[in-house]
Amino acid sequence: YEMAVRLSCANGLLSLGYVAGLTFGTGDGTDDELMTFVGAVKEVNAALGALTYRGLLNFHGADAISVTINDQNYRGTGPALTDTLAIPVVVTPVNDDPTLVVPPQQAATEDARLNIEGVSVYDVEADMDGSKHAQVSLYVIGGTLSLGDNAAVAGLTFSKGDGKADPAMQFSGPLKDLNAALKNLSYVGDMDFNSNHHAEFLKVYVNDLDGTNGTSGLLADDRSEEHTSELQSLTSS
Repeated sequence: YEMAVRLSCANGLLSLGYVAGLTFGTGDGTDDELMTFVGAVKEVNAALGALTYRGLLNFHGADAISVTINDQNYRGTGPALTDTLAIPVVVTPVNDDPTLVVPPQQAATEDARLNIEGVSVYDVEADMDGSKHAQVSLYVIGGTLSLGDNAAVAGLTFSKGDGKADPAMQFSGPLKDLNAALKNLSYVGDMDFNSNHHAEFLKVYVNDLDGTNGTSGLLADDRSEEHTSELQSLTSS
């Protein structure tokens, strides 16, 4: 006889590695939040034996797979019999890449300051208040960069430069403070430098410090080597 089965979860996707002999009413057995199907007991057991769960993007925490079976009153007397159980699932978090947002190509005037708007750091794992730490590195080859006055760099710890007229700087701090400082980013070319000498590029790196608040880590989003299309030319004239 055939059994009816209902599978669901709140924060993930369910797949069956075996679907031969099953007839689906909802879903198709691949990446479904909810699926219903009927099949002979042998096929149903084979399908449930190959059940897999995958959490939704960036989800971690507790979830549960709800399983309901219905015998569809195969004996022909009385109501159909059902049983339901919940399989607990705990999804362990992993460290996700941080990302950079950068503006379009910029144009500077020789010996004049250029305010560079639109550089920011994002991490999907960051707290809502922006307290997660990261490290940012910036450098140019034909000028200097600044982040504004002392108030603009409050909350940051510098390992290279100090945020004032630096050809290269590296600093770390909470994301909210990093982004507040980057809003004040500006560039000045070296005296008499212009694009006839060479092209200028702003190199920007972000390292999420391995998902912790201040220790060294390896998982970084390196926009100069891994995403060169994101680097913007600063042309003086």
